[in-house]
Amino acid sequence: MNDYHLIISRREHIRLLDKLTYLHYVVKPRIIEEVQNARIWCHRRDNSEYFDAKLRLSRLYANIEEIEVRITQSEILVGCRSYSDRILVGATVTVQNLENNEISRYVLVGPHESDVHNGYLSIASPLGSALLGHKTGDEIIFEAPSGIKTYRVISVEWK
Repeated sequence: MNDYHLIISRREHIRLLDKLTYLHYVVKPRIIEEVQNARIWCHRRDNSEYFDAKLRLSRLYANIEEIEVRITQSEILVGCRSYSDRILVGATVTVQNLENNEISRYVLVGPHESDVHNGYLSIASPLGSALLGHKTGDEIIFEAPSGIKTYRVISVEWK
């Protein structure tokens, strides 16, 4: 696994902490209570409510562990790493698709917080990885799932 798979923004770090807190203090007590109630009210071996609640609790623990691992193994990108004219993680990049002249604007982020519809492009994506290291004015040719694409970097900004 490459190092960039572990980079997250401060926004993503806070979102993960909020989710972890919610799971620990809201969801977990509710599921534990469901397990206890199902165990108390039914003493049969085929108590499906009990087994369903235990399964939900097991999945919750796995989800909590996954989030904790992501938090502990991630490097948090605070502010910008560079004021370079080169594209790096954290840069806001405006690009033009030279096939259809469509202009798009993205913030380059680690793969776990990719959300292209909201302008967050993963550096593990074909376009994101092709952009790394380039600067304003460069033309980038890369292979996307839909074929060979050509883009021009319009601007690189650091916020």
